[in-house]
Amino acid sequence: GKPGPRDSFPRYNSFNDPHLLRYYARKFGFELSPPSTHSASRVKRVLNNGGNLSGKGPRKETKGIYKVKVKTGDKINAGTLAKVFLMVNGSKGRINKQRLCEVSGSDQSTTFQFSPGSCHTFDVDGPDIGDIKSIFLEHDGLLEKHAWFVEEVSIYSVTKEKSWQFTCHKWLSLFHNDCQIGRTFYPASTTDLQTLSGTHTKNAVYEVVTITGDVRGAGTDANVFVTLFGEYGTTPKVHLA
Repeated sequence: GKPGPRDSFPRYNSFNDPHLLRYYARKFGFELSPPSTHSASRVKRVLNNGGNLSGKGPRKETKGIYKVKVKTGDKINAGTLAKVFLMVNGSKGRINKQRLCEVSGSDQSTTFQFSPGSCHTFDVDGPDIGDIKSIFLEHDGLLEKHAWFVEEVSIYSVTKEKSWQFTCHKWLSLFHNDCQIGRTFYPASTTDLQTLSGTHTKNAVYEVVTITGDVRGAGTDANVFVTLFGEYGTTPKVHLA
């Protein structure tokens, strides 16, 4: 028999695909109205506005401007020429690792020195991360001359007009104490601030008892030292003799 007329189909348009419309609705958080009201132009407007149905343009991430103040300890060889990096964690997000360097427009090869007893302030831009919960401070120095003693760090949010203080008193060094060049610090509590201000001035006496094992070669004639770490601070290194 004579073949009938060839069936014609409408051209496929992804913006009118009901499956994709449901996907766009989930992704950008808008409600689907009856299928007849969905048009390609409607979906395009939503996509171009970043899922914002108000028509006022794409959503913008709230920015934060932070002043980071770093104080280096006033000790012999406490400063460093190593590159120092900071990462900040907050209740709403994180500021990724950034190098702390006062030279404007500096690249990764720029030399910047944290001198003993110095205090430097850096401008750090990033998203609004809410209340700051912790910071991670590190440097890339692998030699003994790169050892760095950090006294304290404070961060001031220009947008929130709020500050956080971190009492460090730690070496970032492969040649001191526990040999760490990166550490996590937490905001100082009321107890920490009282300690720094001298409120906790009462001295305590501790008795340290050592017991050497009763095995061959267990003794030593080397100098032995001890450091005590407590809730209110850390004692100096004491020679046991």
